Amino acid sequence: MQRRGVRRFIHDPGLLEVRLRDGLRRLGLESELWPGSDSYDLRIRFDDGEVWGIDAKDWESAGLLARAFSWNPDPPCDRAFLVVAQHRCRGTQYLRELETELEGRVSGVEVWSEDRFLTHAIAERIGRGRGGR
Repeated sequence: MQRRGVRRFIHDPGLLEVRLRDGLRRLGLESELWPGSDSYDLRIRFDDGEVWGIDAKDWESAGLLARAFSWNPDPPCDRAFLVVAQHRCRGTQYLRELETELEGRVSGVEVWSEDRFLTHAIAERIGRGRGGR
């Protein structure tokens, strides 16, 4: 038995994680949730062997997210993405502020909105001529 708060915020997948997993699945890309005991949130392996790691975040404050964010590179991936919930990005400077605040703190992590990331993933899938697993 887990308390409701532990179950909701620690054990159960977040809404953004589920939306991304389901969106990737609809695009024909399978992903693994919480690789390496939750080093990051989703992992995609394309048929050509390239691996993407995705950390999904839905924080109200871009500045606080940037200060708290770190990337755990285990298990390793070829590209690392910090994907932000779409509703945080509408009509705001959220992504720009997040990227600015992350400068010098974290390197090698691409910052994308939820919708833009899914569009990029399908373009990659089509460009490769095959799916991911």
